[in-house]
Amino acid sequence: MTSANAVRYLAREAARCHALALAGDPAAPDAHAMLCLVFPALLKVLELRPMEDDFEIKAFQFDFHESLKRQQERAARREEAGTLAHAAAEAG
Repeated sequence: MTSANAVRYLAREAARCHALALAGDPAAPDAHAMLCLVFPALLKVLELRPMEDDFEIKAFQFDFHESLKRQQERAARREEAGTLAHAAAEAG
């Protein structure tokens, strides 16, 4: 088991839990509970300790926010480049 696969699995389960909640499905509370319980189990399997130090948590939150911002900026630049290329092709 890899950390990447664990995160991918959690993302899938979180999306499923969210979809159930949005649909008002009676299974939503069980899905939520399962998602909450799977995190500590995955930490054990991956031999990771939970984040408990406030400084470590704040540093992660900052790094995560900055990473998301950079990803959004790259996506916007790619979209802008694609739009410009499309406009040039139409004009040419």
